[in-house]
Amino acid sequence: MGGGFSLSGNYKDFDFGMDFNWSYGNDIYNADHLNNYLGNKESGLFRNRVQELAGAYKIYDVVGGQITPIVDPAALDALNATSTTNLAFAENTMTSTFAIEDGSYLRLNTVTLGYTLPKSITKSGFNRVRVYGSVYNAFTITGYNGLDPEVSTDSSRGGDYPTPGLDYGTYPRARSFTLGLNVEFK
Repeated sequence: MGGGFSLSGNYKDFDFGMDFNWSYGNDIYNADHLNNYLGNKESGLFRNRVQELAGAYKIYDVVGGQITPIVDPAALDALNATSTTNLAFAENTMTSTFAIEDGSYLRLNTVTLGYTLPKSITKSGFNRVRVYGSVYNAFTITGYNGLDPEVSTDSSRGGDYPTPGLDYGTYPRARSFTLGLNVEFK
């Protein structure tokens, strides 16, 4: 479920406008997070991952000072009785509910603040002179771990296909600033 709303107003010579959009209850499959978290065994060798992997499923144990593969199903069950995440280093791509995140957000898309100069300053050559500034993509409130909860493309396919709800390293929307001047001549 999602939507948008706008707020605007005037106070003396000042005016403002704000446009919001929101989404609640959508889930995002954060494949980028899954890939960065798990990776493969080679990509994790040089990272200090002791804390994040403490609860991961294990297929090796230290026995008599030696790293030993565990192949007996009962021994694997005992070794992994308290595991909270899947195998830390996957050899092949895998799908996991670990990567599903809440994609709810509230975004301030545009905020504009303007000021109309008093006629005493603009002299007689102008009807109106207004100075304004706008910020686009001002802020987003979300608990989502990715860069942008409004994901819609899969960069592995060149961004050609819409893939709502799948984040595989989609670039976030840019924040931009605009300053302007409106002049009405007589």
